[in-house]
Amino acid sequence: MILDASYTLLVACIALLIGMFVVKFTPFLQKNHIPEAVVGGFIVAIVLLIIDKTSGYSFTFDASLQSLLMLTFFSSIGLSSDFSRLIKGGKPLVLLTIAVTILI
Repeated sequence: MILDASYTLLVACIALLIGMFVVKFTPFLQKNHIPEAVVGGFIVAIVLLIIDKTSGYSFTFDASLQSLLMLTFFSSIGLSSDFSRLIKGGKPLVLLTIAVTILI
């Protein structure tokens, strides 16, 4: 089954809600700061894998919104950064920045 952009977004929202519920009631996930989106996405991925392997019914998600949403997400992280915190990162942060720049 091929899911268009609206259904893909709906499944993503459901995955996020599932993740929020699971993390809220799981102290281990809270303690280790595991994001709700990761938990929900993992659960949905396992459910879809089980459906695929037991019934042969597979899903294909539309990726047209992927670039826009990823750009929005990472831009929001960058805009929320604080220059004074970057300075506190010191030498390890400079080395990480250089390594990432070289690898990209």
